[in-house]
Amino acid sequence: MLTSATLTTSGLTPSGLKPSAHFLGKAGANSAGNLSGILTPSHEGPLDERLAGTSHLELRVNRQHGIPWAYAHRPNAKGVVCIFPVIQHEGKRSLLFLLSARPPLNRPPTLGKLNIECPAGLAGDEHPEESMAEAAARELKEETGVSLSHHKLQLLADNVTASAGLTSESKSYFLADNVSLPAKHTPVGDGRVIIDRLLVPISRLEKDLSGWLQEQYKANRVISSDTLAGLSLVLAQEKYRKAHPVKHRLTQWVRGFRQWITQLLERVFSVFKTKSA
Repeated sequence: MLTSATLTTSGLTPSGLKPSAHFLGKAGANSAGNLSGILTPSHEGPLDERLAGTSHLELRVNRQHGIPWAYAHRPNAKGVVCIFPVIQHEGKRSLLFLLSARPPLNRPPTLGKLNIECPAGLAGDEHPEESMAEAAARELKEETGVSLSHHKLQLLADNVTASAGLTSESKSYFLADNVSLPAKHTPVGDGRVIIDRLLVPISRLEKDLSGWLQEQYKANRVISSDTLAGLSLVLAQEKYRKAHPVKHRLTQWVRGFRQWITQLLERVFSVFKTKSA
């Protein structure tokens, strides 16, 4: 939890960040801008308040239990989508990861390390009308070049909290099975942090995931917690697929049939809406 000892106005108001009027009123008398007036156990002030932020990211404080708790909040986003593409590569089912150079990692203990992550992004932040699955399909296309209808994405887990003590953000995990990977692709909308792609045979991860993680760390790489969590879901899915091949194929057929019905109904509704207009 952030405390008044660690939060000051100078740390909250770089270019583009604007503290709220209530925050200025509390801290205005202090030239150092210390947040002691805000982050002190008290029932005074709004129950949940915006301290600073931009149009896409806010620093807020919540006083629900009488003790102020500072946290990050994305006011426009519905959540985060994480996608795990499975690709046939050199005769093996392989997972596609991305290697990125994220600015927050450019300090100890992760200084100079690349981040292993899955294709991911925000849902609803810039496209308020899209569903989580639609956002997942868009992010998959933008970051990897893989084109796939959102109907063909399999939801692995939903409403997974990212870091409950730090942010209000939640995540949804999707599987994109048996997709084709373009030979080359330039990521779009990634902030220029994605620098390469990494294909790893699922059999290698099933054999010794801990060993593989140690190899990556020695190669100056770290892995994001959401990628590791989603990876465990994918490996569990693979284990079920191998243990129950008939049930798995039946499940896939039923899912495909539902997707076909959904797409058909969407087309019919679209035609009806056009004619009505």
